[in-house]
Amino acid sequence: MRYKWLETSLAQTMAWIWLGILVTAIVGYAGFRWWRKWHPLQIPKPELPYAQQLPRRLKEHRGAGKRPKRSKAPR
Repeated sequence: MRYKWLETSLAQTMAWIWLGILVTAIVGYAGFRWWRKWHPLQIPKPELPYAQQLPRRLKEHRGAGKRPKRSKAPR
C-alpha cells in the first residue's frame, strides 16, 4: 500500500494556521512582559516580629468584648 501525500492546499492552510498561532503566542507573551514591566507586583509589607506585634494585638482585643446590657427602667 502506497503512502498518500497530503494535498498542497490543505498543507499550506495548516501551515498558515500554525504560523498564526505561533505569532499570536509570541505577541501575547511580549505584550504581557511589557505590561508587567510598567505594572510591577506590589511588594508586601514585611511582617513585624512577634514582640512588636503583641502590644498592638492586645490593644485591638482589649475593647472588642461584648458591651454590658443596660438594665430596664423601673415602671
